[in-house]
Amino acid sequence: MIRRDTFDIEIDVSLEEAKDGIFYATDSTVTFEAHIDDSGPATAIVHVKPSYAELLFEDEDGNDVILSKEDMKQAEEKAFDMSEERAQERAWEERYEDR
Repeated sequence: MIRRDTFDIEIDVSLEEAKDGIFYATDSTVTFEAHIDDSGPATAIVHVKPSYAELLFEDEDGNDVILSKEDMKQAEEKAFDMSEERAQERAWEERYEDR
């Protein structure tokens, strides 16, 4: 049966480039809130929206990097943007309730 609840989809963005020479550190994730519209199983439409991010950053040598608020906001937006398609695919795969 198709899920009718809202559920979270967590996407790992570790080691992706956040900005020039700065990468998302290991265990960095973004979470999307997902829900499925009321269509049937074959025609259901998946909706995802950004929920929250847990991001840390490192340079090319693995040293921790702290970003300014503005750079952090841009890096968070980039993480959500580059992960949205994967979140939709995962939500589609998880569209059925546990049986």
